[in-house]
Amino acid sequence: MQQLSILKASVPFIPVHGFTNKCLINGCSSIGLSSSAAAILESGPLDLAVYFYESCNHNLIKLLKENSEFQKLGVTSKIRSAILQRLHLIDPFLEYYHQVGLLNKVRPNIYCYQIHQSLYHLSCH
Repeated sequence: MQQLSILKASVPFIPVHGFTNKCLINGCSSIGLSSSAAAILESGPLDLAVYFYESCNHNLIKLLKENSEFQKLGVTSKIRSAILQRLHLIDPFLEYYHQVGLLNKVRPNIYCYQIHQSLYHLSCH
């Protein structure tokens, strides 16, 4: 559970430090932990990138489910709206978002598959 706390606390530092150990150290400090606590994250910055990516996907799905106007749209408009919402979620992190590309080296296509499945389910059902 402490790992999740560190990851969550580190997200606000991504726009400043990117997906780095420095970001994780700042996250630890912000919740009163020693900088060495970042070491409990086995993959360090990669864990932060995975957490960020999955959080964005979760937040997107939540936003779309809560949006009554989204439910009234046709399939094409739903997909367009979902993509725009997803881009809006990552906008503050764009400078360092390319670092999330590490995910594809570690877990090829699984994250793209997850978001595509979610968008398909929300748009077509």
